[in-house]
Amino acid sequence: MGSIKKYTGSNIGGINKIIYAYAEDIDLISYNENDLLAVISLKSGKSWNFLYGTEDTITISGEEEDTDAGIKYKYKIELLIPKDRPEVEIELFGLNDHGIIIKAMDKNGTCRLFGSIDNPMFKLGKLLWPGQVEGYNGYKLTLYAEFDQPAYYITGENQSDFIEEILPGGEPA
Repeated sequence: MGSIKKYTGSNIGGINKIIYAYAEDIDLISYNENDLLAVISLKSGKSWNFLYGTEDTITISGEEEDTDAGIKYKYKIELLIPKDRPEVEIELFGLNDHGIIIKAMDKNGTCRLFGSIDNPMFKLGKLLWPGQVEGYNGYKLTLYAEFDQPAYYITGENQSDFIEEILPGGEPA
């Protein structure tokens, strides 16, 4: 597992990101149901990975559905990823058949956790989008899951992962 790094070529620039880890790389997630806060610990030697999309294309949509068992929260994360390097295809293929835990921060600095060890998000598909958006040639990635609770908030230490940037050469900024 690795990061899909920021695109720096002539295609639409990738400046938006989410952070992901495979569910099997998570050691523990502690939930506080009173204030909907979560604290995440990764297993030793594991790290969060960046997943960049093109500018303003990451969308997170959610809906609530009343069921006999209670409210179900359905979340879908979609983003466009420039098809510029062979390693992008390899990393996207690596998301198959893995449960994925997502940390996402909006432009107001609010950070949310999507997925749990027992109920992670899954990749629904990767579609090639040549020319559908002017000047764009790449993939549309969709991640989806249903939960019994809303996405938890993340603060403090677990939010600091968004500060570190990965440069095109793979070195931390």
